[in-house]
Amino acid sequence: FSRAVTETFSMDFNPQAFLDATFNDANSTEIINLDEGEYQAQSGEIEITTWQTRDGSKSGLKLLVPWEVLDETAKAKTKRNKIIVRQDVMLDLTENGTLDMSEGKNTNLGRLRDALGLNQKGAPFNMRMLSGRMAKVKVGLREYEGRRFEEVRGVAKA
Repeated sequence: FSRAVTETFSMDFNPQAFLDATFNDANSTEIINLDEGEYQAQSGEIEITTWQTRDGSKSGLKLLVPWEVLDETAKAKTKRNKIIVRQDVMLDLTENGTLDMSEGKNTNLGRLRDALGLNQKGAPFNMRMLSGRMAKVKVGLREYEGRRFEEVRGVAKA
């Protein structure tokens, strides 16, 4: 069991009994979404992943930025103790596979860095510096296969 689980339950907790417990109620299949709007949030651990179009004609890298919404009213409304919304930032690369720093490229990354105070010319920067920062995130909802999902549509200074 994870540390969070063992800290939540007393030392008398029996994992085997929990696994054998019978439940008669059905679980929810839908989360209660945040309202669209702006929220104070803190960035979590940054990840880089690859992406590819469905037809395979294009591919690249994207930055995944998880944001923890710190709004207690939103937590109460959504009935969640921790609300994580994700921001995807598509990255423009050079032919050599490095980050394209030329004019008009990586503007979404530039806006994110700017909101976090990390976009100064001549100042060192790496992607890990984006983690643990405070900002105001604009959350929107998108629909996919009949379900609504939260996504970060923009970031501004806290």
